[in-house]
Amino acid sequence: VTEPQFYAGRKQDGRVAAKFLRKVGLFGARYSHTPTADGLHFVMRVIPDDGDVVPTLEKLGFLPKQIRLIKRTLRLPEGMIILSGPTGAGKSTTLHACSDLYLKRTRYKKRLLTVEDPPEGRIVGAIQTPIICDKADEAEVRLAWQRVLTSALRL
Repeated sequence: VTEPQFYAGRKQDGRVAAKFLRKVGLFGARYSHTPTADGLHFVMRVIPDDGDVVPTLEKLGFLPKQIRLIKRTLRLPEGMIILSGPTGAGKSTTLHACSDLYLKRTRYKKRLLTVEDPPEGRIVGAIQTPIICDKADEAEVRLAWQRVLTSALRL
């Protein structure tokens, strides 16, 4: 948990410690709650450890034209690809599929750095960077993204 105490009277987010996750075959588990007029509303997001199973872009539902564009983009010698969207939209799964394509194409000789909030699956061969900050403080979140992206461009 982000905080050591549970407070039902205010919004809180947390993550289950890795030592507990591995015992049950999970990569991650996140918890979020907020008080409402009807009581506590909460969500628990469970992220399975898929190991080395990587989905294809076809299986993710991308159209042939989109797949060609993605593959062409992954052949560029440098750059940054940004995936954004709401929870559950498939950002992490798409990142996993694209990362696998890129790393295999380069025979793992190129460095691939990801910036994730938070990482939601292991990407073999990638340097996965989480956003570390107080998620309740929007200014701190913006600053954390700015810092990690600036750092990534220097690496």
